[in-house]
Amino acid sequence: MQRIPDTKKIIGYHTQEYRPDGVLENPIICTSIDAWLGKGYYFWVDEEFSKYWGEDFKMATGSYDVYIGEIDTEDFLNTVFDEKHYFAFKNWIDKASNHLKSLGKVVTLKRVHEFLADNFWNEMGIKGMIYDDMPINTNRKPGRKYSVVVHSEDKKHKFFYYIKRIQIVSYSLENISNFTIHLEEQN
Repeated sequence: MQRIPDTKKIIGYHTQEYRPDGVLENPIICTSIDAWLGKGYYFWVDEEFSKYWGEDFKMATGSYDVYIGEIDTEDFLNTVFDEKHYFAFKNWIDKASNHLKSLGKVVTLKRVHEFLADNFWNEMGIKGMIYDDMPINTNRKPGRKYSVVVHSEDKKHKFFYYIKRIQIVSYSLENISNFTIHLEEQN
């Protein structure tokens, strides 16, 4: 994770469809019901995974752009590197799931994150999250580097995934600075 010296800022990569009419001034908020961490501004910590995201999900115009920005993670929940944050996050997910079940509702990703945002994140001053999106959640395409370490010599689909696919979500633009185009019109 590339940190800016002496700060809690992390360099992140934000991927969007290429726009022939110009580059973005700010990242675009993700409001998809499939968003792992709820509504927010998503960044990858590694440029490589931002490119994969572009190839898989941001080709509506025929190519994609990768932007770079600095994310101030001072009040972020760090479920990747902070053990206390991870176990608290896990506990909150369980509480949200149990609460929704007790109401007779289907436990969906969107409902869990809306409940957490309304009842935990805002109250606790959590402005974003650092999360490890496991490589098993991806489209495994040839030539992509998730791992070169195989389980055994028969090389049958079992890999040792040691490279974390770290995402950062900021719930506000206030935590994002120096947002600029990094790679334009990639395909």
